[in-house]
Amino acid sequence: MLASLLFSLSAALTVQATELPPAQEDDVLLSAERVYREDENGKLIAEGDVRAASEERFVRADRVIYDPETGLVTAEGNVAVKDENGQLYFGDTVVLSKDLRNGIAEAFAAELAPNGTLGAASAIRRANGKNELRRAKFTLCEVCDEGLRADRPVWQLKARRVIQDEENKVLRFRDAFLEIFGVPLIYTPYAQLPDPSVERASGILPPEIGGSTRRGTEVELPYYFAISNYQDFTFSPRNFSDLGLLMKGEYRRNTHNSDLIIQAGVINPTNDLTEEGGDPDSTRWHWFSRYRRDLPMQWQLEADIDGVSDKGYSLIYDIAPEGELQEEINILRPDRLASNLSFSRNTEQSRTDLTGYLFQTLRLNEDQRFTAQALPRIRHDRFYKAPGGEITVGGSLLSLLREDGVDSFRGSAHLRYQGVKLTRSGHRFEAYGEVRGDHYAYRDADQGIQPCNVADRFYNTCRQFLPRDGQETEFQVSRFLPTIGAEWSYPLARIGENTSFIIEPRVQAVVSPTRSFRDDIFNEDSQFFQFDQITLFDYNKSTGLDLWEDGQRVNAGVSGTAALGSGLTVNGMIGNQFRREQSDAFDDEGGIGEVQSDYVGAVDIRIGKNLVLDNRFRIDDDTGAFRRLESLVSSRIGPLSANLNYLRVESDDFETNQILDEFLTVSAAWRVNKHLSIAARQAQNLDSGESTQTEFAVRLANRCAAVSIRYRFDNSTVAGFEQDEEILVKFDILGFN
Repeated sequence: MLASLLFSLSAALTVQATELPPAQEDDVLLSAERVYREDENGKLIAEGDVRAASEERFVRADRVIYDPETGLVTAEGNVAVKDENGQLYFGDTVVLSKDLRNGIAEAFAAELAPNGTLGAASAIRRANGKNELRRAKFTLCEVCDEGLRADRPVWQLKARRVIQDEENKVLRFRDAFLEIFGVPLIYTPYAQLPDPSVERASGILPPEIGGSTRRGTEVELPYYFAISNYQDFTFSPRNFSDLGLLMKGEYRRNTHNSDLIIQAGVINPTNDLTEEGGDPDSTRWHWFSRYRRDLPMQWQLEADIDGVSDKGYSLIYDIAPEGELQEEINILRPDRLASNLSFSRNTEQSRTDLTGYLFQTLRLNEDQRFTAQALPRIRHDRFYKAPGGEITVGGSLLSLLREDGVDSFRGSAHLRYQGVKLTRSGHRFEAYGEVRGDHYAYRDADQGIQPCNVADRFYNTCRQFLPRDGQETEFQVSRFLPTIGAEWSYPLARIGENTSFIIEPRVQAVVSPTRSFRDDIFNEDSQFFQFDQITLFDYNKSTGLDLWEDGQRVNAGVSGTAALGSGLTVNGMIGNQFRREQSDAFDDEGGIGEVQSDYVGAVDIRIGKNLVLDNRFRIDDDTGAFRRLESLVSSRIGPLSANLNYLRVESDDFETNQILDEFLTVSAAWRVNKHLSIAARQAQNLDSGESTQTEFAVRLANRCAAVSIRYRFDNSTVAGFEQDEEILVKFDILGFN
């Protein structure tokens, strides 16, 4: 109690030499340059850098007056108050209760961590821990004391009345205006914002506003629901002036042993434009989700479900998985959606998974009835230590079912050994051996697979290339596939004071029976085989089991690295394959299968941290022409960065009869200053001479707000879809945790 004040004076005071009583719970510790009373029973006055503390509460002011009759403490001049929660408040004049808990302040101000500012003409602190502010304003922006932006932050919320609820960590505004650079733009009778220190709180998120020639004007206004510490939901309806209202949202749940993400939406179209890309139902929708759960005994459950109502949905509404789900889409087939349910177990001794797959094609020229569904796929491998290496014993089962087209069942078992030996002189030897057996059973084999049904005119031509010439409806095939191989490599190094060189020749010999089984087996799981510098030294270059590399062959190549000083580094590799006799296991345009394959390689150049050149190539062994060339040039000079991607592929596309695909993508970004950034991207089809996509973006940001403007031109090559131009404006409020 103030009746038993403890004085600690930094200036000389005349006091009676009586022992002060011990400090009690509500005592106030006071220090000042001067402390006095106007009369014996009058007010106690402290002046000059006055500091008062009671428990965890603290007051600092130029002058403090205590009135024993009323029990009030009045602090004047440069008043600073810290409450028991560590919150700082400021004011010109503050009247407090004797325990410094409650009070009234004039010219009130408060700092809300990490960077919020709350001010008011007056404030009242209630006993319930709530502060009531009159003529208040709140911002997360820096407030300048002078200049054109003096007292005019980028944005601030002004209100007639504000309740600061410290217990629930919210600010409630009554009769509020949102001001941008001092100009009131939006009025609301009520608004609620979380305290800036709150990690997660429910509330409205910044809107997105845009326009598209395909969809019209579009506005998205998200609302975030913080359901609990481990789950939330974002409801983000998007209204299209030409298409209607798309109701969509995202639900997330994350616990100690599971996580779930669902992104879904539904719309009832209101415009004939929705008929692009097919004849959809009156209700269109999308669903993207991922679920993971840890089970006992190191098992894990995974469930990914991705689907849309029709093929044209994603293009029309510009819908795709976002955030964490964006990486789940298969980069090899972005025009197909895959759903799966999987149980898997991985240990140091074994690997097991049981999975069912459902696929949805988004290609307008493909028939969903001919899309295979893997129900199920079962795989198991067990590992054993062996002299010099490791033995793997395992097998798999796969069933592929179609509504129309071939159905297949495959069972496979294998025994594999792989070992590595390093000599003291640096030679590396590797031994490889595998014994594998496969059994296939086919039904409705004469109906073929998807490529044979892209158009009626292709069917009879395609059928000639099917196993058994497309003449048999049902048949079974078994095969025994032994393979042995050995590999040698030897790195040679020369290290100088400023330069160093490393050259490593590498030779691999592989022996397998000479039979590809191409005339007996459908290639379902290895359609995306790519012969390049990465697959050159694979004992079996297939990505799956259906395609098998047969015959006797030698894979040879040489790689090198040169560090030439001043940050210049060159890495290179080139190699090819030699076969005892030609194989028909691979397509003609694949660059492999002849007695001598195409040359594959890579050249990478680094010049410090500012310039990177990565090149991957395949050169025709007969003509010396590039059959495939991928180049990436990346550069950064100060605030300017740029990237160039070039792709050139020569292939015979059965569906389009196209010989050459050649693409160029150029992108650049310039950080003009700490607030302004500009970026642009241009994608060009060099074969047709047309621009496929153009993007331009500008972002203006400081610590409290950001405005982004993005323009995109999409010159779609998909049948039924016209060119689309889009502009999107987004305003972000920054500073909240």
